[in-house]
Amino acid sequence: GAVSGYLEPALPPATLSVLAVWAIAAVALIGLGVLGAIRSALWPQIYGQAAWHYGRPGADMFSDQWMGYATAGVQVQWQLWDWGKTRNMARQNTLANRQIDLAGQELKDGIRQQVDAAYRRWQSGQKLVPRPPTMMRSSSAPQRGHGAPFPPLP
Repeated sequence: GAVSGYLEPALPPATLSVLAVWAIAAVALIGLGVLGAIRSALWPQIYGQAAWHYGRPGADMFSDQWMGYATAGVQVQWQLWDWGKTRNMARQNTLANRQIDLAGQELKDGIRQQVDAAYRRWQSGQKLVPRPPTMMRSSSAPQRGHGAPFPPLP
């Protein structure tokens, strides 16, 4: 109707901008995941493995019999000094995430401005559209029953 005529010029760019906001939000989530992976390098890494084997020959190479045996292992790795490489990578990623957040905020502000401008155009168009005159009861018009100009519908 009347609303879509005035809002149509602003809605397609705003709709595309909403898709861009979603894309920026996805990139921001990925950036947070990358930051978590970078920061995890500051802590010790612990790996474990356990396995059960059944074979011939088994653990005893000289005995030609089927036997079951287990193996297990644990590895601990901690890089104590990397000349600040990990911390600098974390700082760079944090700054990149801030840039993404700012770009998203700018995009949201742009959408708000587009929609506000479209609404103002719609409001100004509503003022230009002539409204039908309201029916006013004159005192000289004959009154019917309960004071309405026409009888009530059944």
